[in-house]
Amino acid sequence: MLRDLLHQPFNLLLSLLDIHPEERHATRLLLIHSCFVGISMAFFFTPANALFLAEFGTDLIPHGYMMAAVAGTVIGMIYSKTDRILSFSGTLIANLSFLLVAVLAFWIGLFWSHASWLSLGLYILITPFVSLINIEFWGLAGRILHLRQAKRLFGLIGAGEVVTSLLAFFTIPLIVNHIGTINLLLISAGGLLSSLLLLIHINRQFLSQIASPQEKTVADRPIDVQVTRPLKSRYLRLIFNVMILSTSGLYFLHYFFLDQAYTHYQEADRLAAFFGFFYGSVKLVELLLKSIVSGRLLTRYGLKAGLVILPAFLTIGILSTAIVGTLVGIGNLLFYLIVATKLMDRTGRLSIFDPTFRVLYQPLQKDERISFQTRLEGIYQPLVSGVAGGILLFTGLFPTFTLVHFSYLLSILMLAWIIGSIWVSREYPVALSQAIAKRVLIGESTDLSLNDASSIAVLRRSLDSSNPGEVIFSLDLLEKNSVEQMKKAYHKLLQHPSPLVRKDVLARIERFPSSKIYKPVANIAKSDVSIDVRGRALRTLCTLDDTQAVEMVSEYLLDPSPLLRRDALLGLLQNPETGRASMAEKTLIEMTNSESVEDRKIAALVLGEVKMNDFDELLLRLLRDEDLSVRRVAIDAAGKIGDSHFCTSLMEILTSRPLRCNARSALAAIGKPALPYLKQTFKFPNTPIQTRIQILRIYGKIAGKQGSNILWDEVNCPNQTIRAHILDELRNRRYQAPNTDIRTVQDQIYREAAHAVWKVAVRGDLGEHEAVAALKNALDSEIKRNRYNIFLLLSFIHTPETMLKAYDAINKGSKDKQSYAYELIDVTIAPETKSILFPLFQSMDSGRLSNNLLDKFPQVKLDRTQRLKELLKLTEADISPWTKACAIYAVTEWSETEWLQELESNLENEHLVVRETAAWALSRLHPQRIAQIIQRPLKERESAIDGAIKNTFAKTIGDTEMLLTIEKVMLLKTVEIFTPLSEEILIDIAANLEEVEFVSEQRIIQKGQIGNCMYIVASGRVKVHDGDRFIAELGEKEIVGEMALLDAEPRMASVTALEPSKLLRLDQDVFYELMSDYVDVARGIIRVLVKRLRAQ
Repeated sequence: MLRDLLHQPFNLLLSLLDIHPEERHATRLLLIHSCFVGISMAFFFTPANALFLAEFGTDLIPHGYMMAAVAGTVIGMIYSKTDRILSFSGTLIANLSFLLVAVLAFWIGLFWSHASWLSLGLYILITPFVSLINIEFWGLAGRILHLRQAKRLFGLIGAGEVVTSLLAFFTIPLIVNHIGTINLLLISAGGLLSSLLLLIHINRQFLSQIASPQEKTVADRPIDVQVTRPLKSRYLRLIFNVMILSTSGLYFLHYFFLDQAYTHYQEADRLAAFFGFFYGSVKLVELLLKSIVSGRLLTRYGLKAGLVILPAFLTIGILSTAIVGTLVGIGNLLFYLIVATKLMDRTGRLSIFDPTFRVLYQPLQKDERISFQTRLEGIYQPLVSGVAGGILLFTGLFPTFTLVHFSYLLSILMLAWIIGSIWVSREYPVALSQAIAKRVLIGESTDLSLNDASSIAVLRRSLDSSNPGEVIFSLDLLEKNSVEQMKKAYHKLLQHPSPLVRKDVLARIERFPSSKIYKPVANIAKSDVSIDVRGRALRTLCTLDDTQAVEMVSEYLLDPSPLLRRDALLGLLQNPETGRASMAEKTLIEMTNSESVEDRKIAALVLGEVKMNDFDELLLRLLRDEDLSVRRVAIDAAGKIGDSHFCTSLMEILTSRPLRCNARSALAAIGKPALPYLKQTFKFPNTPIQTRIQILRIYGKIAGKQGSNILWDEVNCPNQTIRAHILDELRNRRYQAPNTDIRTVQDQIYREAAHAVWKVAVRGDLGEHEAVAALKNALDSEIKRNRYNIFLLLSFIHTPETMLKAYDAINKGSKDKQSYAYELIDVTIAPETKSILFPLFQSMDSGRLSNNLLDKFPQVKLDRTQRLKELLKLTEADISPWTKACAIYAVTEWSETEWLQELESNLENEHLVVRETAAWALSRLHPQRIAQIIQRPLKERESAIDGAIKNTFAKTIGDTEMLLTIEKVMLLKTVEIFTPLSEEILIDIAANLEEVEFVSEQRIIQKGQIGNCMYIVASGRVKVHDGDRFIAELGEKEIVGEMALLDAEPRMASVTALEPSKLLRLDQDVFYELMSDYVDVARGIIRVLVKRLRAQ
């Protein structure tokens, strides 16, 4: 009870700060890290400035500026190189380690020697120190928090640094006289050490987020940041000019400040105390300005005010300094004026100018923004400090040129800054309008926003565009930044000429209702030209608190338009508080039981949208509907609802070839509640292989570690086809095995190597004979797959990109690339693995096994007949169904050998291609035996032979020879579209091909008819023609009508048989199903079409 009472205020605070429960741990760690950053920066910045001034005065400040520019550039280049070599977490650790070692080294040197050059080095390190520690902290936060979290929490976690640095600065005057200025560096080192230890802890806690699988490879990382590359647009040049002017003002004013500080406080301890008090005051004022003034200023007065206010106030301060210096001379009053001006610069820059300046990057495309911002802030700004140092050195050559004279020049610089800010603020709306028109805005950037007055005005003007994409994009931005401004545009946009815009606005009204909107929405529902828009308006009316609206929508439940009935149903059911839900429910039940297919489809769609448990029985009924199109909609609805009640039905549907893709997507959408059903079905011994493969693909879509773990748990599956699919799914998830599983991965590599060695041995024993050519090709495919599996396994314990690129180079690359890939593997993998793989790869290429491999994987030498008998007895744990089918196909060449037992055992094989080929071989070698099997009573033979085998026997004794599945696959492998596909995919395609025979001069395709299939010429010849105009003659293994697979348009030409011909027909709907299952099918036809376009 007491614990709950204590937690209530804490939970209330978290709620007020909008911190979600799952974010608390990460937020707490980052906030602590932010506090350590504030401590380390405050206790470094103060002694670095104080020791430098006490040692050198102001004479070396210009030199310090110039050397800091060089040091910043060099350190930036080194950091860039490090970032390319190390992982992200490794780079962060190296970053903090470098700063910690540097600070400790300076402390030791200053403590023991007091050498003046150490004070100079410490001063030069200030800018790189601040840059590196900010890169580390915000880079880490950006990895741990996703975009929406970052927008909510960046301000909170950044407050840790502000508060602790404020306290640290105010603490320095109290302790510096007791511990000395030099020892402040020890406290900074303590902050760095704490940050480093916390970083290591965070790396372990959030390994998956920090070591992001989406992280770019080394080849993708470089960004074009050439210093000499010209700025393309006027807008970029204006931003550049403002940056130059503002940065120059920063350094010149800082020089004034240090000069006056040294004049009044020349000892290091007094300077440190003064800097501590001053920068503590800066942090305090900055905190007040950020929380009270800056956001409201930008929102109310826009970009121009945010850019101009700082240089305007600085101009007043600097002109006052110049006038006072002229009239009174250099004294205390001048000192206070410069300190006040510096205070304005520091606080105004951090709280107002810098956030406003970042808004200027908003219209740039992402790549351009990163490149330009990197050049601006990483290269040009340090260069400006060097130039500023050079100017100060030059003015120092003239003894009569005093700070007062410089103040007049600096006032001119401030006026130029004001003018440049006004110009760029005028150009910003133009650039932003162009960006919105192109829809390239950097919406995902966490440090940019569009809630200032200037941006809002641009967005409102963009709503007048006739381009629907531009309008909708602008509405998206308004919804994120100013909902009230979006609401003001409702009435106007409901009259927009584009139905896309009207429909989009109606959807927004549902989420963000506005007053007095009923009448315009009702008018659209009654009379809009677009039926889709009218339907959306009906749904919108149901969300409005208006009795009249509900009455109107209810009338549409009986509308003749199915779409309007659908949307009226959705609106009333999704808003039961309207009081018309019972009427809508009755209509929904009637539509579910309707004889109309369209009505039942609408009912299924509505059930998926409303997601109410009361209607589960209705949806279960539709899942069993006799019409496939209704079942597809019902399956999608079940996935949207996400209830495990539908899993049993969906698991049954998963075995249906036309619907399995839909069922797979629905089960994946249901996610974790479906896992028990998936696991049970996968482990059930009689589950078909194809169903297991579908389940693996569902596992592959389950987010997080759970999906990977489920897949990895099945990696020891004896079935090699299943195992290959498991490895493919793990590759798609960019799986990385934990250290505890490395041994298992190595065992799997050894297993794949053993399989490959055995297959190389089998291939050699088969010898050279035309009858085993297809079998040897099948073994070659399996050996290649074994090699690929080995590289997949290596990618689980090494860098995935490296291993998979090495595989591509070895498999397809030039000799130079292969050599490079082997060298890469040589320096990467473990010696015991290397001793197996290198001789194995050589044997795969040469077809001969080395003595080294035979020592590790002993093989028994067999003759061809023995090998064939062995292959016919093996299970799918050792060879694929395709390889076994090829072996069965080959044995018919040697009729003198007794194959009866082996062939009969394969009549019960799970795979059609094996059963069918075994029946065909048996009919050729032992026709009496298969006739006996066919004539058995049903119960005796139903497990041994099915309809497909019966048909195969009929083919062998009938007048018309039909192609076997294996023969269809062999034919498909010679067709250009299908050549790159695996045998597993080709078997599925072959099972869906329809054999069609045509006599001479019979029309196959008629010009002008709507095409919905393609043909493959299996035998005979056909001609393509347009009336009497001859176009082309096609023979065996060529295709015709393939364009109809992609687009059901009228045929452009006719096709007629020149002689008796046999063609294989592939229908469009079947092709679409194949594409949804196998992306390689789509790639194949696209590859051929692109090739033909290039040839034109």
